[in-house]
Amino acid sequence: MRIKFVLLLLFVTGAMFSQPVSVTFQVDMSVQVGYGLFDTANDIVYLRGEFNDWDLNYPMTDDDVDTIYTFTIEGLMPADTFNYKYYRSNGETWEDDPERVLIVPDQDDTLEVAFFNRQDGSTVSGDVLVAFNVNMEFEKIAGRFEPGNDTVWVRGAFNGWAGTNPMTQSVTDPNIYEGQADLFLFEGDTIHYKFAYGTSNDITWENDFTQNTGGHRLIGITADVINDGFILDEGTFNEISLDDVTNYESSVVFSVDMNNAVDLNGNPFTAIENVFVCGGTFPLGWGWDQNQYDNATFMNDNGEEGDTTPGDGIWAVRVFFPQYTPLLVQYKYGANWGLSSNNGTNDNENPSGEDHWIELLPVMVSARVENVFGEATTSDNPHILLDVVTDLEEVNTGVTGFALKQNYPNPFNPSTTINFAIQETGFVTLKVYDILGNEITTLVSEHLNSGEYKVGFDGSSLSSGIYFYELRTKENIATNKMILIK
Repeated sequence: MRIKFVLLLLFVTGAMFSQPVSVTFQVDMSVQVGYGLFDTANDIVYLRGEFNDWDLNYPMTDDDVDTIYTFTIEGLMPADTFNYKYYRSNGETWEDDPERVLIVPDQDDTLEVAFFNRQDGSTVSGDVLVAFNVNMEFEKIAGRFEPGNDTVWVRGAFNGWAGTNPMTQSVTDPNIYEGQADLFLFEGDTIHYKFAYGTSNDITWENDFTQNTGGHRLIGITADVINDGFILDEGTFNEISLDDVTNYESSVVFSVDMNNAVDLNGNPFTAIENVFVCGGTFPLGWGWDQNQYDNATFMNDNGEEGDTTPGDGIWAVRVFFPQYTPLLVQYKYGANWGLSSNNGTNDNENPSGEDHWIELLPVMVSARVENVFGEATTSDNPHILLDVVTDLEEVNTGVTGFALKQNYPNPFNPSTTINFAIQETGFVTLKVYDILGNEITTLVSEHLNSGEYKVGFDGSSLSSGIYFYELRTKENIATNKMILIK
C-alpha cells in the first residue's frame, strides 16, 4: 500500500509542477522567393495562431539568410493544443486550409521545417487569369441590391478579403457582374472566395456555404488550369433558385428570453436596457460597430410588434422579409447596444461563430421563433418555426361584403383553413388569440385588394383548447371561435 501511495504522490506532484516550454517554428520561403512571391529584403512572414489571437505580433526572422524563417514562443504548457498558420505580407496572403496544429511537447522543441502553404516546388505552377461571374437577378428583384448605388465585389484569400476587385456589369446581360484576378498559382491550390455587394460602410456577404471548407466558394487548381492559364467560375449570388427563396413577402416574429441573461464571460447584465437582433439576411444586418447602429433591429417588451406579454423579460420584434429572400437565415442577439451596461461590447451573446439559424419556407406567409439568450444552434439544425402560415390565396374577386367564415375543419388537428372577404381595398390583419386573450400569432398583416381569401393555420405547437381568430380592417372587425383537439 505504501508503494502505491508513493507512486500516486509522484504522479500528482509531477502533474502539478509541469514546466512551461519553448517551441521554435520554422518555415521555408525559398519556393515563394523563387516565384517572385516573397522579397527577402522587404517582405515579412508572420506566425499567427490561437496562441497570439491570430495577430501580427510574431514576425519571423532569417538570421542565417537561408530563406528559412524562425520564431520561438516561450511559456507554452505541455499538452496544450493550438491551431496556427503562416502569413506573408506580400499580397496579405494566408496559407490555405487546413490550419496547422501544434500539440505542445513536454520539453523545449524545434519543429521540422515546413514549406509555406505546403508548396515545396515539386508541383506545376504559373500565372493564371481567374475570371468570376455572378448573377444578381434575385437580389435586384428583391430590392436588396441597387445597381446604381451598390458595388459588387469578389473577395477572397487572394486579396485579403478586401474590396480591391470590384466587378462590372456585363454588356450582354445586366444581371451578370464580371471580375477577374491575375494570380500565381500552384497545382493543388484552392482559391477561397465569396461575392459581396453594397457600399464601403454597408456590405452584404453571401451566406456561408456550409458544405465547403470555411463556408467559402472554392476553386480547385489543377495542372491543366495552370497550363491553360485561365479558369472561369460563375454562379448566382448565394447560389439560390426559386426553390431556395421565399416566393412572396413573409414575416417572422423573433422572440428572445432575456431572463437570467449573461454576457460572453458569464457575467449577468446589471440591467436589460435594450435588446436587438442582427443578422446576415436582409433586412437584418450585422450591427456591432458604432457606425452600424442602423443595421441593428431593436426589439421590445411592451406588448407590441409581436411581443405578447409586456414586462415579462421576453423581447420580440416582427421582421418582414421581402420576396426572394434566401431560406436560411443567420442571426444573433445582443443587449444594451452602445451602453456601458453592455459589458464591453455590443456583440455580447455568444462567441464569434455561435449564431442562431432558422429556415424559412418558399410559400411561407408568417411564423415565429422562440429563443433563449445564449443558446445558439447551427445551420444544419436550425430552430423550429412555430405557428407557420404557409399560404395566403385570393380565391374570388368582386366580393361585395365583409365576412369572416368558420374555419374548416373545426375541430381540427393540427391544421385548418380560414376564409374571409373584404369589401374595400386596405390594410388587413387576421390574428389568433387563446382563451385568455393572449395573441398567439398573426396570420395576415398587409395591404389587400377587395376580394375573398383563404389562409392556412398550423397549430402543431399549441395545446388542445379553444382559440379565437379576429379579422380587422379600417372599418370592420369580426371574431370566430375554433377548437384544436389533439
